[in-house]
Amino acid sequence: MKIIGVVKLIAIITMLISTGHFGGNVMEMEPSRAVYYSLIFPGLGQFYVGHPVKGAVFSAAGMYFGYKATKALYESGGDPDSPAFSTFMDNMLSFVGIWGFAVLDAYISGHLYGFDGEMKRVIDVEVRPGGVALGVAIRN
Repeated sequence: MKIIGVVKLIAIITMLISTGHFGGNVMEMEPSRAVYYSLIFPGLGQFYVGHPVKGAVFSAAGMYFGYKATKALYESGGDPDSPAFSTFMDNMLSFVGIWGFAVLDAYISGHLYGFDGEMKRVIDVEVRPGGVALGVAIRN
């Protein structure tokens, strides 16, 4: 029952971030803000920079490994010699790795925000009776 409440809270926060309620002007993307959101929870930074699929993947992976680590720690009783504690450490390492990668991805995506819109690429292919013509133009 508590997990459903947490998922609802994450969905509401994600919706607010993706609609720009936590940011100022959407065109003024701040990579540091994307990092802060990812530090709060894996995937929130990706939602902030406009990558909802990556955000959902990072959020789901973070919740999965966080749940598995918590469950394994509970089963081990905190005993470092138990096999469940080894499972806890494996899942915790996966959780921290995913979280770190989410933060790094949010930072890079924040810097690359709008990059595709800055350069217009035009590729033109024409089929003529004498052959095929290919034209490529890059405009700023």
